[in-house]
Amino acid sequence: MIESALSMIRIGRPLNCLITALSVVTAGMLLRDIPSLGLLAMAAAGAGLVCGFGNAVNDCADRAIDSINRPDRLIPSGRLTPRQAYVAALLHVVAGLALSLAVGILPLCIACVTALMLGTYALAVKRLPVLSNVWVALLAAMTFPFAMAIVGEFGLEQSGLAWFGAILAFLFHVGREIIKDIEDMPGDAAGGVRSLPLVIGRDRARFTALTILTLHSLLAIAAYPLLNLSIWYLAASSAYLAICAIVLRRLSKASDVAGFRTGQRLLKLLMPLGLVLLLIARFTV
Repeated sequence: MIESALSMIRIGRPLNCLITALSVVTAGMLLRDIPSLGLLAMAAAGAGLVCGFGNAVNDCADRAIDSINRPDRLIPSGRLTPRQAYVAALLHVVAGLALSLAVGILPLCIACVTALMLGTYALAVKRLPVLSNVWVALLAAMTFPFAMAIVGEFGLEQSGLAWFGAILAFLFHVGREIIKDIEDMPGDAAGGVRSLPLVIGRDRARFTALTILTLHSLLAIAAYPLLNLSIWYLAASSAYLAICAIVLRRLSKASDVAGFRTGQRLLKLLMPLGLVLLLIARFTV
C-alpha cells in the first residue's frame, strides 16, 4: 500500500515538478512588483502539481513505448497499474488547480489551459513532428506568464525581464526536446510516433537542436547590451555560455542512445543555472 502511494507520487516526477515550481518563483521575482511570498508559494506548488499531472498522463499514454525506451519506469516495470497512474494524474491536477484558484482567477485560467495542453500533448500532439517539440517548449515557457498573472502585469515595462526569460525557456526546451526525441528513436519507431529525428534523420535533427540551443545561449549573453544589464550579469552569462558550449560539444559527438541520454541529462542540469542567471539580471546593478 505504501509502495503504491509512493509510486503515485513518483509518476508525477517530483524533480520536474520542483523545477517547474522554481521557474514560477523565479519568474515572479523578475516582475517589477514582486508578489508576496505566500502567493508565490501557492502558485509555484500549483504549477508543480499541474506539471505532475502532465507527466503522469504522458506515462500512461506512452506505456507501450516506454516498455522499449524506459522499461524501468513505473508502469512498464509493473510497480503501478495504468488505472493507478490515471488516479495519480487526477489527484495532481485537482490539487494544482485548487491552489491556482487560491491565487486568483487569471492564474486558474492559465493553469486550466496548461492542463488541457498537457493532456492533448500526451494523447495526440506527441505523435506529430516539430509541433510536439514546440508544444512542450510553450508549456515550459508558460510558467512566466503564469507568474505575471499573479499580479496581473503583462506589459513590457512591468514584466519585460520575465518575457525575456520565457523566450530563453522556449528556445532551450525546443532544442532539448529534439535531443530527447533522438534518444527515444527506437521506441518511437516501434510505437508509430513520427518524431523529427525519424522524419529527417538523426544527424539533421541533431544539427537543428544544436543550432537552436546555440541561439539560446547567444541570446542569453546578448541580453547584456540589449537590456542594459550589469557587469555581474555579463560575467555570469559568459560562464553560462561556456558551460553550454561544453554540453553542446558533447552532444555533437554523441553516437548512440547512451550518449544522447547523457547529453540531455546535462541539458537538464542547465535549467536551474538559467534561472539563477535571470535572478542575477534582476538583482544586480
